[in-house]
Amino acid sequence: IFVDVHLWRELKVKTEQNVTRFNDDNLEWEKRVMTCIQNKGYREATGEALKTVIVPYKLIGQTCDVQDGDSEVPWYWKQFPLFGVLNH
Repeated sequence: IFVDVHLWRELKVKTEQNVTRFNDDNLEWEKRVMTCIQNKGYREATGEALKTVIVPYKLIGQTCDVQDGDSEVPWYWKQFPLFGVLNH
């Protein structure tokens, strides 16, 4: 999920027995502690399973531009600028 061209949240979506759950990736840890060599681009969703996802409508009084992107596998960090978004 991107908010105002910034990567805001990365979720793993899993459906089992007609029930969908969303798990967050810990982006702060993945970007600052892990390196591309250590994790080979793989990021694990370690957050608690959620039934819903809440996104911001306004930040500091300004309406947000919220967009999402879907992929079977996590995107590499180097790909984000190619999509016109910032990964920090």
